[in-house]
Amino acid sequence: TSMPPQPGKRRSSKTRSKGCSATNANPCSPELAATISAWTSVQLDALDRVRLIAEEAQNVAELERARLLEREQAARADLERANRAKDEFIATVSHELRTPISAVLGWARLLRTGKLDEAAAARAVEVIERSAAAQAQLVDDLLDVSRVERGELRLYVRPVDLLAVVEAAVEAVRPAAAARGTAIAVELDAAAGPV
Repeated sequence: TSMPPQPGKRRSSKTRSKGCSATNANPCSPELAATISAWTSVQLDALDRVRLIAEEAQNVAELERARLLEREQAARADLERANRAKDEFIATVSHELRTPISAVLGWARLLRTGKLDEAAAARAVEVIERSAAAQAQLVDDLLDVSRVERGELRLYVRPVDLLAVVEAAVEAVRPAAAARGTAIAVELDAAAGPV
């Protein structure tokens, strides 16, 4: 049996307690080995949790990037659609504004020649007035676009006399056709009523 060490005396190598050492055949006591094993297991579990949290954060960041990209692409598509709609609107407005002006200019030039008889001159004045009124209505409609955007546009649905619409369209292009030597013949069914 070994004696407890005396104060101030060193243990001899024979009585020295066996501690944890890489050189000992039995490096640790079972209790210490269990403690080290438990501590190592806790550390490894903590490292695994940190890795899982980091992977989850990376997944969340990738999902957020994907959502942002999707929103950006949707916004870009919306902007492109709005741009195309604006271009189509401008093309339509340009055409609609040009048509009455063409009729006014055409009939005004024919009137200036002085070669129109009284009936043709009266028709010319009538077409010029109707075209000017149509253009004024177009300008008013354009100014109403802001009411459409605010949701304040009111539609007044009423029957339309298609015969009058067709006759006005023909009269609008008749001067240009006459200037090119082209005759326009129109056949309308007088029984067709308003729609």
